[in-house]
Amino acid sequence: MKSVSKTSLGSKARTYSIPELCEIDMEISPKKAESVEIELSNAAGEKVVMVYDAKSDSLSFDRRKSGIVDFSQDFPAVTVSPAYTDGDKVGLRIFIDRSSIEVFGKDGRFAMTNLVFPNSPYSRLSVRATGGSARLSDLKIYSITVE
Repeated sequence: MKSVSKTSLGSKARTYSIPELCEIDMEISPKKAESVEIELSNAAGEKVVMVYDAKSDSLSFDRRKSGIVDFSQDFPAVTVSPAYTDGDKVGLRIFIDRSSIEVFGKDGRFAMTNLVFPNSPYSRLSVRATGGSARLSDLKIYSITVE
């Protein structure tokens, strides 16, 4: 398990290595930031970008560059969910599997599931703030083993 208790976020991304199958727990306090961007990526340049928008209290999930997306014109998409927080902080649990990513609000108020088909596993987690500073706390990255 990798763990970061607290760190500030700005426009320069904080990057962490992640295992192929994992669970990521984190809390984001947007503070003065307009949004906080969470990116999962691999060495091939494929990525999934999730953005917590503090003003609209929503989380978007962009899979347009997630890997193999050309099998359907409807697959490359951005989905959005209300986060139902008080705007002060949002807790997230993110589960990364070989072909799906699930995002849950830690308080159980929202969930998002998206299929993804990367050519190689996502190996990096990057987090940054836009439009001001934010705080990332209680980041924990757990490896998931399959028997």
